[in-house]
Amino acid sequence: MKFNNYEQETVIIFDAKNKEWNFYTCVPSHIELFTSNSQDEPSEVTILTEEEGIATSIKFTLPKYSINLESFIKKQ
Repeated sequence: MKFNNYEQETVIIFDAKNKEWNFYTCVPSHIELFTSNSQDEPSEVTILTEEEGIATSIKFTLPKYSINLESFIKKQ
């Protein structure tokens, strides 16, 4: 099942209790990025939907230390 541009999204939620990041995406370029990055591999990628053998939506979890929010914030 492919998602059109209006339906595509990437959702990132921080779980403070378990100190981990939960990701969901159906954006093709993000799926490629997260599944091909060998530096910080997700613990387990779950393919939620696919079309012709290609993942069209996935979810996975990363530990807290894998994401640095300071890199997203521009300091002046």
